[in-house]
Amino acid sequence: MEHTALSPAEMPADSSYWAESHRSDMLEWVDMKENSHDDMLVVPPVSIIRYRDLLERAWGWERLLANLHGTLVWHEYKRYVEEYLQHNAAKVAAGKDALPAAAKRCIEFEKRLIRSCGLLLGLEGISLSSQIQKRANLVQSDDEYPAAAAALLCIRMEARLMYEFVSRSFQISETISLSSKIRRCASNLMLYKGPESAVAAGVMVGVATEVQIILDSVYSGSPSVVLDYFDSHHIRGRIAASLTRLEQELACNAGVDTTEKPIGTGGGLDSEGSS
Repeated sequence: MEHTALSPAEMPADSSYWAESHRSDMLEWVDMKENSHDDMLVVPPVSIIRYRDLLERAWGWERLLANLHGTLVWHEYKRYVEEYLQHNAAKVAAGKDALPAAAKRCIEFEKRLIRSCGLLLGLEGISLSSQIQKRANLVQSDDEYPAAAAALLCIRMEARLMYEFVSRSFQISETISLSSKIRRCASNLMLYKGPESAVAAGVMVGVATEVQIILDSVYSGSPSVVLDYFDSHHIRGRIAASLTRLEQELACNAGVDTTEKPIGTGGGLDSEGSS
């Protein structure tokens, strides 16, 4: 069935005409998905997050949808990420002693990664790992660094993924490229203290969730491990684009060059000093 609804660019997002037509499209998509007997993973359009009832039917809250090609207004996507974090708060270390313990585990995985994959990571990768360990050592409390727990989780899961792939002699070059990008962003957001902390944390938890799905499939010896990997790798790559945008946005607001040092002083951001 064809629809003649105007695009968001042609009509205000709060227009009743656009809203009704768009919800009708999303409802049709959900009905088709539920009536399909195909077991393949089908990712819904990200604009489905405007309708929480349809989102729960089509996708749920376990995995994060990426804002592909800026389909949604950025602030609208951020609200969704904050809600996603609320649904997945149990995945992140919490409590007085949990964050230092998470930092210690992250450092241990970084050391293991360098021992097993140092040659594959190269000098840039080794330098990134050193930077991560330095920042992890600075983490003391949730109150001081509200995005740190999610950053540590994200970084540790990426390190685990690379370590497991190398130990199993899997193809690693594509994984190293994406994992390094994600770990650098997470490292730069680890010490962020500003008002977007929940958004930063939510995106990093979303990335870590996709890694966990890949690892669970590998550990279980699932016959669909290759398909699971490509599905999650694809989703993870899309989420990583949102993570990169968020990192650049926060750094830009603080006047910091994230290619050389962590998010720093100004605009609610705390500096670790030059790295």
